[in-house]
Amino acid sequence: MKKLIIISALCILLFIIIISVSSQKIEYGNNFSNSYFSDLKKCCKTAMIIVPHQDDEINVAGTMIKNLVENQCNVIVVFATNGDQSKQGKKRILEGINSCKVLGVKENNIFFLGFGDTWNQSKYKHIYNAPGNEPMTSFAGYKSTYGISSHPDFATRKYGRPCIYTRNNFLKNIKDIITDFLPDQIYCIDFDAHPDHRAVSLLFEEALCQILKSRENYTPDVYKGFAYSTAWLAIDDFYNINMYSTKKPSLFHLQNQKYETDVPQYKWSDRVRFPVSKDILTHSISRNPISKALLEHKTPRAFGMAPKIINSDEVFWHRPTSSIIYTSQISASSGNANYLNDFKLLDCTDITKASNVEYHNCLWLPDANDKKKEVTIKLNKARDINQICLYDNFDLNSNILSGIITFSDNSLIKFGPLNSNGAKSCINFLTKKNISYFKLKIISYEGNRPGLSEIEAFSPNRKKRCHLIKIVDKDNDMFIYRFFVEKNKREELLNIYQYPDSLDYRIKILNQTKSKAHLIHNKILFEEGFKYCKVRVELKNNSQVYDEVEFVKLNTLDIFVYNCTKFISKIETNSIKICNWIFD
Repeated sequence: MKKLIIISALCILLFIIIISVSSQKIEYGNNFSNSYFSDLKKCCKTAMIIVPHQDDEINVAGTMIKNLVENQCNVIVVFATNGDQSKQGKKRILEGINSCKVLGVKENNIFFLGFGDTWNQSKYKHIYNAPGNEPMTSFAGYKSTYGISSHPDFATRKYGRPCIYTRNNFLKNIKDIITDFLPDQIYCIDFDAHPDHRAVSLLFEEALCQILKSRENYTPDVYKGFAYSTAWLAIDDFYNINMYSTKKPSLFHLQNQKYETDVPQYKWSDRVRFPVSKDILTHSISRNPISKALLEHKTPRAFGMAPKIINSDEVFWHRPTSSIIYTSQISASSGNANYLNDFKLLDCTDITKASNVEYHNCLWLPDANDKKKEVTIKLNKARDINQICLYDNFDLNSNILSGIITFSDNSLIKFGPLNSNGAKSCINFLTKKNISYFKLKIISYEGNRPGLSEIEAFSPNRKKRCHLIKIVDKDNDMFIYRFFVEKNKREELLNIYQYPDSLDYRIKILNQTKSKAHLIHNKILFEEGFKYCKVRVELKNNSQVYDEVEFVKLNTLDIFVYNCTKFISKIETNSIKICNWIFD
């Protein structure tokens, strides 16, 4: 009997050891790296996150906040509203502070503009669509900005007193906080389904345009992202042995299903994809820093959205700010040419409309009887130019098919057709020296409303951005860090993601002699007995830009342990959600 007890105890101990070893095997670990993170230290001293509500900092840029903080960037988080539709604004302010602190943001770097969440006036529906100096009352009954005693609103911190709720004050607050810090990078909410999100997105673009027009040498990297379609309403896809990247938004969640995203001009293929820090890569929801930050947002019960929000990349669309058009004089043969350098891709007269949004006041549309259909851009001083980017009318039935750009040196360039959804169409050419003006003329088109939403022109000496290169699983378009190769898998197709440009690269297996793995072009082949290999991709002309990832073969026990881990994590998640409901 004693022997049986000893043998049983040893068996249990052995089983625990085996499970423990296998658990370590399916963890992501630390044996992978990417040059992007070290480059982030060089290219970003200060970053600003601008979002409407407390929890949107996670929806829009939770992973980026973590990346930036870990790489010694000074991170400023700006909440435009107090999220007080449920009349719990002061509670949500505290939740926002606690959430940001979980991600490492310093408390004195957290700002609240203190505006309302939704508005009472049926006449204007929203502060964004109200006249500039019209006083407004928020849904919660407030008439001016507010914070809490330990954390006053931005206007009180800056001017010594709160400001009245008006559109102009909202715009001024956003402009002032950007001007106070002049961040190297700005991550901001984009035009998605919530009226407050739309308002902050559009007011930010107005404010930034005013800054760009007055500060010619200030050219921050601006990244716009969605809180809903790529986060809050995204696919619940956390529980996968290899963490999925952000999925393309479901048509069901889009405002207009004719387009790929909630901004008509954005192509999904043009999204900027940033990798995530090692802390994000865990199979346990409860240990994930994004989940921990979401847990602080008890009012909107945000924790339950963690499996939708957490992915192996974070997605934005880059909005360049170094165009020389912002300080230029623009005129047209007809139509409103001021829309062409206002930094806005779209606008609307009623931002509260839930779907099929009617876009207005955002396009240069020449008159139907205008035979010239021409725009003249007079630069504030002679410039060198090597690229012009045009954003066509995003009405899919009205497209510019061809046109001519004539420069002050009497040279000309033909262009067309432009991207029909209004996505950026860039015309590259050998540098033209000392250009003082250029003219753009529409030659042929289809539909009844040919026009443009924006024109950008760039000099060859514009600021260079840090280069990112990343190995991707081709089948699932998934960023790879430590890739778990399941049983009977014999090959894996790879892609290489690069941003901002596609450059020549080399890819190799670092432990080739022992790995029992081989690379043929971008396909990795696993021999019988394969257990582990490490793969590196780097730029041919700059080996300091690189990505290193791992491939680990799993056996039946490993898969069993992962399934147990997943089961436990789901129980943890549901238990936390239930506790939040009961005790909140």
